[in-house]
Amino acid sequence: MSHNPDDEVILNIERDKRDLSKRLKLGNLDGDLLDLGSIDKNFEGLYLAKLDDKSRRRFGIPYGVNGVVVDRVEADSKAYFDGFNVGDIIVQVESIGVRNLNDIKEAFSRYKNRVKRIYVNRKGTIFMVVK
Repeated sequence: MSHNPDDEVILNIERDKRDLSKRLKLGNLDGDLLDLGSIDKNFEGLYLAKLDDKSRRRFGIPYGVNGVVVDRVEADSKAYFDGFNVGDIIVQVESIGVRNLNDIKEAFSRYKNRVKRIYVNRKGTIFMVVK
């Protein structure tokens, strides 16, 4: 049986001659990287990550700025031609404020198969991508 990232599984182990059960939430091989194209094909080539201390240092993002960061944009992908850049911060989708990857998943689920307004912070300037 195979599982997907974010699935919850129960792990049964024996420790010190006792049977224990632990509930775990699965991650993915890329850590906390979200392939947005796997949710909406219009965003193929766009990979998002949580905005943490490491990504703030990597992209020079100040504290007080919230959202999810564009970690990777594949060359010649839809995201590339839409103008997304590594280091961009997605701050809002339609009326849904984005603070983490779960917010992005929720917004894309709510507006599935619909045109979406994506608000992006690029070095302090907010612009909108309609897709």
